[in-house]
This record gives sequence, structure tokens and C-alpha cells, in this order.
Amino acid sequence: KCEIIQKPNSIYGGESGRNTMDYVFLLSEDEVREYVSKDFLKTEMVFADVEINKIELESYFCAYWLRTLGEMNGKMCVVEADGTINLKGMSIDVAEVGIRPAIWVDIEKIEQYQN
Repeated sequence: KCEIIQKPNSIYGGESGRNTMDYVFLLSEDEVREYVSKDFLKTEMVFADVEINKIELESYFCAYWLRTLGEMNGKMCVVEADGTINLKGMSIDVAEVGIRPAIWVDIEKIEQYQN
């Protein structure tokens, strides 16, 4: 578990909630800028339509939520389907937005197990 720090939106301010202790979380505006390269900002969703003796795959890029508050309560920042960061945000009741869960990995502990 690690502490997840909530910071205000860099343009609109506002509080995104209290800090939490979590294993799995959504990235913040700052974290997505720092840790996700531009090549990996877009997220592709793949859907399978399965019929007897036939599978059709359909894929498209979609927006995904960040944990940073948008321009007002009821809106959260998103990374748009084209990879741009939308700081105004989208209404939290939009169903077509995906999630991209994140975890912290302690590299030193992994190296200890490898030796």
C-alpha cells in the first residue's frame, strides 16, 4: 500500500479529495504527465463479438479517467482518445470513458527476489 496524494487541478484548482492509502489507483494529472510517454497516452479498447464458429474483433481508442478534479465538482479530468489531457474534464456520469488502473512497483524488492 502507498499514500496517494491528491493535488488540485493545475488550471482550475479545486480539491480532488483527501489523500488515501491504496494498492490500485487512477493516475493524477501530474502523474500522467510525468510517467506516461506521449506514445502510450492513447488506450485502445478491444471488443470481441463471438458467434458460433466466428469471432469478430473491433477496436477503437477511448478516453480514460484521471483522479484529478476537472473545472468544477461533478467533472473529472480525462485523457482523450487522441492522447490529449482534458483539464476541464468530463461529467462523471459519462459511461463511455474507460479506466486505466495504476500500481506502484518497488523495483528494489523485485531485485532482491531475483538475486
